[in-house]
Amino acid sequence: MKHWWLLGAMALYGGAAVAQSAVPGMTPEQHKMMQKLQSMTPEQRQAFAASMQAQAAKSQACFSKIDQAQMQALQARGRAVSAKLDALCAAGKTAQAESYAMEEGRKMMSDPTARQLAECSKGFAAQFDFSSQASAARGKAICER
Repeated sequence: MKHWWLLGAMALYGGAAVAQSAVPGMTPEQHKMMQKLQSMTPEQRQAFAASMQAQAAKSQACFSKIDQAQMQALQARGRAVSAKLDALCAAGKTAQAESYAMEEGRKMMSDPTARQLAECSKGFAAQFDFSSQASAARGKAICER
């Protein structure tokens, strides 16, 4: 989520004026969240901000239990997969890129560190709606995303 900090700042400071202006590159979900925040009373915004802060603290505590070396290895693996997918797509090898992405996705889903990261993110990620991003990607080849 590219502009998550903006939503948090609005929740904390009641930025109704900010919510009225569109931010370049904002997703439909982010715009919806801004409208939701704008329609809240100051008390509701304060409660929402407190809820987000509590969930962020819970997520951070969970993340701190993950072995940093394993997280760095997972990040490096992710960058390598991304680079290989970029290279396959640039070479016009969409079918091979799709196959590789599926294979790596299955490996990632079975990786204990990746599963732990996903578990730690659940509560915080539930605060946001990513449905339009998911539906926009659905049905597209990996090289078209």
